[in-house]
Amino acid sequence: MDVALVNPPWERQVAAGGLLAAGHDRFWSELRRVLKRPGRVVALLPELVRPPGFQVDRAIRVSLMGRHPVIAVLSPPARRGSGR
Repeated sequence: MDVALVNPPWERQVAAGGLLAAGHDRFWSELRRVLKRPGRVVALLPELVRPPGFQVDRAIRVSLMGRHPVIAVLSPPARRGSGR
């Protein structure tokens, strides 16, 4: 896929279940697997973090129901020798 819009469980109001219950690394790994280069992920995150295997291209803090999550635009890091 070229672009993915995700809102992973924040472990606050909704607990992660199934394979995500052990941690979010599997989620990010699968997302990297299906993302075409130079693909992008737009993620609603509880705080600005750099998920494993991604770089943060842009972060926009928003106000949402009394909380201040971040809309993060992520991309896989450039491959060596790609010139990107």
